[in-house]
Amino acid sequence: MSRNTQYIPEFSKRFFEEYSDIDRLKHCSLFMCRADGVLVYHKNGLGDQVEHDSVGALLGGIWQAAEALIQFLPKTKRAEDYRLSFDTSSRGVFIQPIVLEDETYYLGLLYNEELNPAMVKSKMRILTLNFKKYLQAELKDLSEENFPKDVEKYLFTDISDAEMDRLFSFAQK
Repeated sequence: MSRNTQYIPEFSKRFFEEYSDIDRLKHCSLFMCRADGVLVYHKNGLGDQVEHDSVGALLGGIWQAAEALIQFLPKTKRAEDYRLSFDTSSRGVFIQPIVLEDETYYLGLLYNEELNPAMVKSKMRILTLNFKKYLQAELKDLSEENFPKDVEKYLFTDISDAEMDRLFSFAQK
């Protein structure tokens, strides 16, 4: 796991609660999990019958099973170009992968009593794209904050000769 991916749960919560319009998706629950099925974020709109941790594990397992099945076909696309849908005309599950810093996450939506599932899937694709861009920008900013490009200038711009002498005074004794 990358050093910066530890912040993904915090960034996810901020994005979905402050910047996205997922509140417009009624009768839906949104889940984000790591590839190993560990739940990173959830917004439950379907009620108490949904067990969040179980959904995370199942999303990861469903995707891994689908990836294993797709290996029987000639390779033409990357796994992140795929999406998975299991639905009827009004209810189902829709999953999309997000790859960040060599880590894979799955964004899954469970929906019920939906009048226009095609619209929900379309909104989910747009949401996933915007979310990935947001996370990439946040992770880039985080990397630039922690590791300035001009480290040598940054480390030694405000140190006087007297401070350096004091710093290394132990060597003169």
